Amino acid sequence: MKIVIWIFIISLIFIISLGGILVLYPQYAPDAVAPSVDWGREQVGLDEATESAEMEEVVVPADLSAETLMNMSYSSGRVSSGMVKLISGSYSEGSVQVAMTQRSYPLGVVNGSQSALSVLEFTDSEAEEASQSSDVMLVQDVNGEARHVATVEGVAGNTIINQRFVDNQVEVNVIEPQPDNKFTQYLRYYDLVNGELVLKSESEIITAIVNDEQGLRASQVTFASPKFADTVEGRVEPVSPYDDNTPPAPVGGPAYVVYAFDNNDFLKVYKIDEWAAMWKRAGDLSISDTVADLAGILKAKASYNPIPMPVLPYEGGLNDLAARQAYVSHQSGEGVRFVGRFAQDQSPYLRNQLRYVYQGVTKDGRSYISFVIDVQTEALPETRLSAKDQTLYDSDFEAYRNKVEADLNALSPGDFEPSLDVLDSFVESLRIVAPPEPTATPGE
Repeated sequence: MKIVIWIFIISLIFIISLGGILVLYPQYAPDAVAPSVDWGREQVGLDEATESAEMEEVVVPADLSAETLMNMSYSSGRVSSGMVKLISGSYSEGSVQVAMTQRSYPLGVVNGSQSALSVLEFTDSEAEEASQSSDVMLVQDVNGEARHVATVEGVAGNTIINQRFVDNQVEVNVIEPQPDNKFTQYLRYYDLVNGELVLKSESEIITAIVNDEQGLRASQVTFASPKFADTVEGRVEPVSPYDDNTPPAPVGGPAYVVYAFDNNDFLKVYKIDEWAAMWKRAGDLSISDTVADLAGILKAKASYNPIPMPVLPYEGGLNDLAARQAYVSHQSGEGVRFVGRFAQDQSPYLRNQLRYVYQGVTKDGRSYISFVIDVQTEALPETRLSAKDQTLYDSDFEAYRNKVEADLNALSPGDFEPSLDVLDSFVESLRIVAPPEPTATPGE
């Protein structure tokens, strides 16, 4: 009987204690309603919600997906209503057609808020001249909602080729037409200040020739302003037939983009498939093999690769030196660089023979990048070897070559002119915009 009484007393104490807890902390009651939370457009999974419930404040990012950006409202003075209400990336008001044509939507953070960038293209069919302009729209997470907060307004005739977030700023890569069938490319950086995107800095990158050859444009290749040249001009070289009667190596290939720095054609970008196919039809697999060799090097990433290194297009001699090897990624892919020489005989290594060589590919495997530029260093003689090096050269060329390579590897990047750091930074800034897919003609 005493045991039953004690059990009753203990149960009564527990019930009274539990009631006190629920009075002090009603959120733990079984029928309590959780505080209202705006979850945005996507439901949070059970595990996420359980984990988040332990936090003092739940912060859920707005839906900044492509679907949202293509089906939301943007304020704009280019339409009379002042508001562009996109549906599946399109909007029409009077004579103005609006379209969102970009394929990707950069994400980042500006002033502490998650952000996205979209580009709206406005076409006014009733303007004195058919007017087409593009504006960059900054969209941010505002209290759990995706909202258009600021705009970089474009100018009719200009082309926005890229936009992204860099160090809390919005970077816009724009091309402006110039007289004499040329264009100038700029990088512009904007800060978000009091609800406006304010231009803070601008750098002119290049002035190039506007031309079009088989769907290629020089503007598909962009890069930071080069510190090693005063002038830059881009163009598209037309297709040329395969020809194996041009020693020391065959020539020919599809149209390709080339940039001249101080009138020297240092940067070339090729479409791999078309190039390899042209040579293959002539029974020559050299392009395919060289691209495969480069792919193998980039996959293995060995600390050292033996000569000759894979290089396209073929230079006027054999690659018999490859010092300072390093893997350098660019904005659209990766590659390998070295300091070397191309020669037709085993002559001494002289100062004016060195080349900085970069060979790269894009992530999609469509484009091949070749950047080859002259470099010099006082570590090599201008004309004559020292007595000691001459003796080594005369007796054992391989030992002499190894010594030269070791000497070059021991130098600092600034011991070369231009500095290897300057050239590497230029390569890192390279961005390749894929050429448009060929349009099939009826009957194909």
